[in-house]
Amino acid sequence: MVPHEPDHGVVGVQHAVVVTVSVQTPEGHEAIVLREQDSTDYEDSVALPDGQRYNKLRIGSAVYVQGNKAYLADHGASPALQAELNDQWLMGTAPGSDGSGSTVAQLIDPLLIPSGPLTKGPISSVHGRSVASLVDSSVGSTLYVAATGTSYPLELVRNAQSTSPGTLVFSAWNQPLGLSAPSSDKRLSLLTGVT
Repeated sequence: MVPHEPDHGVVGVQHAVVVTVSVQTPEGHEAIVLREQDSTDYEDSVALPDGQRYNKLRIGSAVYVQGNKAYLADHGASPALQAELNDQWLMGTAPGSDGSGSTVAQLIDPLLIPSGPLTKGPISSVHGRSVASLVDSSVGSTLYVAATGTSYPLELVRNAQSTSPGTLVFSAWNQPLGLSAPSSDKRLSLLTGVT
């Protein structure tokens, strides 16, 4: 059985967590780090195969975005604006600031739901911790869950034969993340399509 809390998701309001995602796509390698303090405060850092890099931070109803020139260009910034805003924090109001916005749990939970029957794999070690493994051969994935203490997911590996190969590493369960707002006087509304 996959550890799951029906009311809050795997990483919902009761848990702080860091999720590191490494995915190989046909376009290249994607790296994403998601840090969630609770259901409204989170940060993600993304590097895409096309050279775009950005950080997004949401604290309460405020959202802050910091992107490189490739990210800014993809979101409608002119070359002059790209030069001005490159790696600068922009501030705006978060969509769903009424609590309806996406959380890490909403993004990750679907990946933890088995697509087929699970089989119990061997006890092994991941990142220095003893883990039990749950194998979903229908999608070519293995979920490694802490074998001692609270059975939090520690790693999900989808092999090369999977439709979406890659690795998700879960760390810092219930550790304070210290998310804080950067100073910014630039408005996110200077860009298009950023939420």
